[in-house]
Amino acid sequence: MKKWIIRTALILLAMAVILPPGVVFAHAGFYRSKIYPGVKIANIDVGGLTAKAAEARLRARIIAPEEFTLTYGEDDWNIPFAELQPQLRADRSATEALSLGRGGGLLDDVKLRYTLWNEGATIPISWSMKAANSRPAVEKAGLAINRPAVDAKLLIDGVNIRLEPGQSGRITDATATIERVRQALLMNEATAVVAVKEWQPEQTTKALKALRIETLIAEFTTTLNPALNNRRHNIALATRKINDSYVNPGDIFSFNQLVGTRTSTNGFRTAPVISGGNLVPGIGGGICQVATTLYNAALKSGLPIMERSLHSNYISSYPAGRDATVVDGIIDLKFQNDTGGHLLLRGEVRAQDVLFRIYGPKTGRQVSFSDAVTFNYTGFSTKVTTDTALPVGSRVKDQSGVSGRTVTVTRTVRKGDKVLIDETTTSRYLPRQELLRVGPAPKPPDPTTDTTNTVSE
Repeated sequence: MKKWIIRTALILLAMAVILPPGVVFAHAGFYRSKIYPGVKIANIDVGGLTAKAAEARLRARIIAPEEFTLTYGEDDWNIPFAELQPQLRADRSATEALSLGRGGGLLDDVKLRYTLWNEGATIPISWSMKAANSRPAVEKAGLAINRPAVDAKLLIDGVNIRLEPGQSGRITDATATIERVRQALLMNEATAVVAVKEWQPEQTTKALKALRIETLIAEFTTTLNPALNNRRHNIALATRKINDSYVNPGDIFSFNQLVGTRTSTNGFRTAPVISGGNLVPGIGGGICQVATTLYNAALKSGLPIMERSLHSNYISSYPAGRDATVVDGIIDLKFQNDTGGHLLLRGEVRAQDVLFRIYGPKTGRQVSFSDAVTFNYTGFSTKVTTDTALPVGSRVKDQSGVSGRTVTVTRTVRKGDKVLIDETTTSRYLPRQELLRVGPAPKPPDPTTDTTNTVSE
């Protein structure tokens, strides 16, 4: 406060020395309706002019540019100035110029008039723009800027993995751009940067990289009988429900949770299932093959198996002791993702096999299996029933018999010299009865009929 008082006093003292007090008041009176000397509008001297005269001078000397340039990045667009439809408001600028040195109080006005006389002042030319008039030209230029957001993608072709970067979306902010144009015109410039609104895609490149889907960890296939249509349908449906699913770090994968309830409402069909040691029709038959295929892929990935149940009977088409069964809401297949990154599960039903691949971070794990050891064989029994609808003496095998047995297999997971998992799985399979249907026995010959061959002499 003291500095301001001292400075003002010095200014007044200087004016008093330079100009007698009477001259100061005479100066104010002379420019009562005129702009004080030293004032310029857009570098055009308007000192000593009335507001009307200043307005006329501005309109005579200010020539609008033929084009206005909008820029964004390395691109620019030259727009005919007339298309922006700006309105020169010389009256506003003249009125603002006239107001300098007036209405601020005696000391402030004297101080400002002295500054104008000593240093001068320049005010911008005023322009007005109506958004409705200027918007079409701005939006036309923005067509080359606007673009949708594009998700980042993992492009996987078997063992090859490539990350396709995402792209942010953007759209021209016409209202903000028009204001930038107006501000540029105030500075007597004919260039402005287009205002743009940007947004990120749902799946960003950064987020996808953070998943650490870096390599194919393991894969496994099981053979498929293409003739069993309902079974194949169920296998394909369950595989689709698992395909492209992620397992987060530390999470436990649940087969039943992902595949859901096996009902006809959910699209599953009737196909053979093992129940009570026999093959019987059941909804969802065949999806245990999906569980077995995925189970073996998880084993080969070196993942901890949290829950696995064997079939009641031995199935020779699967690796010995490495099958897995599931029962809706009762028996599940579970394994844990302990890799530190995300796991991506890919499943596919092909012409004659079922394939599962597990992708994830490079774990450096080596997985090995011992040879399966089979013992405690138990023979199967055979049940024979007569079917009078069959031809005499014919035999039909409805169910093959399978011997019971116990199988052990050891899985070892190493990382360098460290053993992460060393587990032996024991699977005890029950025998499965063989079911035969036979036709009726041939009728014995009639004892009253002479069947002796005779030779005539």
